[in-house]
Order: sequence, then C-alpha cells, then structure tokens
Amino acid sequence: NRGPDSQAGRTRAILFDVLKPNVIYTGGISGGLFKSEDNGENWERVASYNGNNASIMSLAQSISGVIYVGTGETLSGGNPDGTLFNASITGDGMYKSSDDGATWTQIDVTNEFNYPTFSGEWSSVRSIATHPTKSNLILVGNNSGIRISTNAGDAQPTFFNAIGGGSNVSDVQFTSDGKEAWAAC
Repeated sequence: NRGPDSQAGRTRAILFDVLKPNVIYTGGISGGLFKSEDNGENWERVASYNGNNASIMSLAQSISGVIYVGTGETLSGGNPDGTLFNASITGDGMYKSSDDGATWTQIDVTNEFNYPTFSGEWSSVRSIATHPTKSNLILVGNNSGIRISTNAGDAQPTFFNAIGGGSNVSDVQFTSDGKEAWAAC
C-alpha cells in the first residue's frame, strides 16, 4: 500500500502527529482524510471522518493533541490556450478531533450555510496554525482574513478578527517561541 493513490483529489495538507512520531495525516481536495500509523508505509482512509467535507485544505494539531481540519479550496487559473478554469471545491468550515481522530465535530461557528457556497468567509480555510505553548490559541487564514481563537480547546471554540488582517490569507504561522505570528496574503 503506497498511499492514497487511488483516490481523487490534490493533496493539500500533511500533518505529523506531535504526540506519536510514526503517525502522519494527509488531506486531499476531494479525496478526504488519510492516516498512516507506520511512518508512511501504509495508509488508510480515516473512516470516522467519512461523511464530513472531503475537501481538505489545511491540517494542524495543538500541543495537547487536538487535530483541526480546514475545508475548501479556491483554485482558478488559465490554460495554455487562454481559456480559464475553475477547479475549486467549496468547504464548510472546520472540524476538530480531541481523540486521535476517532470522532470528529464540526466547529459550528465556521459552518455558515446549509449548502456551502464560495462566497462564505469559511468556505476556504487555507491555513491553520497552533501556538507552540498555548493549546487554546490558534490562527486561521480564510477567505476574509485572519481569525483567532483563544478557546480552541473548548467543544465549540469562538473566533474573532485579527487586527490588520487582509482577505484571502494563504498561510499563517507562529514563530517557534510563539512570540510572533506571521501571515501571507
């Protein structure tokens, strides 16, 4: 088993488990969530995530082991002949697991629509960063800018807008000491 090569979707996210060095997660745009427990030798679909949004754009894990999944991709461009294409798959916010992926909960405040559309703030969660020393602090880059949660470990975290955040944030990161946060727009 060389990996999730028979599944559709571009692999957009990879996560090395902070608590278990041989565990790796990958997320694809339409292929869903996969997990390896033997350092990438064998892969299996995370069955407990089945039925949730298969369009995974970002993965992160807090120092306490909580795993976060960000959904939705906005991708458009041009072909060599000059025609435009749109390969986007809309997301429906974020999910989290506090038990090594055995169960998943959608973060309610990030689920904006009964039927997801591309216009929502949470329809593309491009990046998630967890703080290196504070398990309740995460940054999220989405369609509307940078969002911060200071209660990320709660069953249903809340988010607020970061000061100076722009739209269409592609990446967010904390420095290794956690004293600064960076974003790419």
